[in-house]
Amino acid sequence: MASGVQRHARVGLPWCPQGQGRVAFLPFVAVSWKTSAHRPEPPPVTIGDHIRTARRERKLLQRQIAGEIGVTEATIGKWEQNRSAPPITYMPAIIRFIGNDPSPIPSTLSERMRAFRRRFGLSIEQAARQAGVNESSWSEWERTGLIPWKRYRTLLDEFLLHAGQG
Repeated sequence: MASGVQRHARVGLPWCPQGQGRVAFLPFVAVSWKTSAHRPEPPPVTIGDHIRTARRERKLLQRQIAGEIGVTEATIGKWEQNRSAPPITYMPAIIRFIGNDPSPIPSTLSERMRAFRRRFGLSIEQAARQAGVNESSWSEWERTGLIPWKRYRTLLDEFLLHAGQG
C-alpha cells in the first residue's frame, strides 16, 4: 500500500496507520477505591425517604413492614425509590410506622384540611361527611383555602380543632 498506511483486510473496518489507534491489553490490576467506612444518608425529604430511613434504623425488611402497613413488598419498594407515592388511605399506618407525621406543620387552612385527611386516611368525600359539609365545598376550600361564609369558616375551624384532639 502506498504511503505506509496499513488497512484491515476485512471490509468496513476503520484503517489504522502503522498500529496507531490500537490498544495493548494490560494484565489485570486490582483497583481499590477509597471510601468512607459509613457514608451518611441524606436527610429524608419524601414520605418514601422517611419510610426507608425508619425501616433501616429498625433493621427491618421491606416484607416485614409491608405486612404491617397492609401492602405488598413491591409497593414498599416503589415508595422507597420514590417511583410512586402512597395513597392517603395508607397514611395512618405509615405515620404509625414512622412514629410521627413527617409533613410540615400546617399553617394555612388548606394545609390543615389536607393534614386532617392524611392523619385519618380520608378521602375528600369522607372528610366532608364527617365535617357535615358538602363534598364540593370541602374540595374547593381545601384547594383555594377560601371560605366565603364566616359561619362555615367557624364550623370548619372548630371541626379541625376537635378532630385533631381525638
